[in-house]
Amino acid sequence: PQLTLRYLWNRDYKQSNSSYSFWLARKWIRNEPYLHLNCDILFSATFLGRLIEEPHRSAVVVRRDVALADKMENVLIQDGRIVRMSIQHFPEAEGKAFGLAKLAPPETRAMLKQMDVHLERGDRNQNCYGLIRAVVGDGTFAAFDATGDAVYEVNTLVDLDKVEKKLAGSGPL
Repeated sequence: PQLTLRYLWNRDYKQSNSSYSFWLARKWIRNEPYLHLNCDILFSATFLGRLIEEPHRSAVVVRRDVALADKMENVLIQDGRIVRMSIQHFPEAEGKAFGLAKLAPPETRAMLKQMDVHLERGDRNQNCYGLIRAVVGDGTFAAFDATGDAVYEVNTLVDLDKVEKKLAGSGPL
């Protein structure tokens, strides 16, 4: 697909977080489809193409083959839609949301409204998935199932070692 890439440098990232970077980009993403890609996620170009072509206007990548725990984005899915997302594990959770999402303008604007609330309190230190978590309950976000796909999150050197071992000999993502 034809994509337009824009780069934005959040010069205050050390004192803020990804939601503030998202907010800084608001004039470009408020009225246009937007791909949110966390920098610690590894995936193939083919996978990204499938996400872009996903028929739902907004979708969050989810894996169901991950051991769920606190401090990760646990999700509850109904009829292919995410209806609950929490960083606290809950018994009904079915998967983990990963740092890739396709966002349509209505969902982006809802997230920006949430960020405005944080900024009014002087809080620039939220992550973008916290904004998604705040607006996901209305069922507008599809769960884009990546179970079994080569989609990996690399937060630590241990994670990197595991991914390198999985990919050894399998060629490029």
